[in-house]
Amino acid sequence: MKLCSLLEVNLVISYKILVLIHILSAILGMGPGFVFVFIKRTAQTMTELRHSYRITFLLHRFVMLGGTLLLVTRLLMGSLHVVLFQQGWYITSLILFLVALGMGQWCFLLL
Repeated sequence: MKLCSLLEVNLVISYKILVLIHILSAILGMGPGFVFVFIKRTAQTMTELRHSYRITFLLHRFVMLGGTLLLVTRLLMGSLHVVLFQQGWYITSLILFLVALGMGQWCFLLL
């Protein structure tokens, strides 16, 4: 095999691994973030409230790790396929992700 084709195969494998990490981090990392408000809202006594804050504190670690992995894998996939940085949907999704990351839970206070 030529060296060029070996590099292309390695890039394809690396890209597929990055996509897998990206999808798993979206599911496992960002998913718990949507239930934070509902966990805290269901508490009726002070003990339940303390317990709900303990649960959300532990889940927050997964959300932070998932958000970081989403951003890193997105940028790495863009560096492997530079044409992504020229496409509108990629830039728009990156901007929306950063806006959502900056807003945090403030958008859920309206619910």
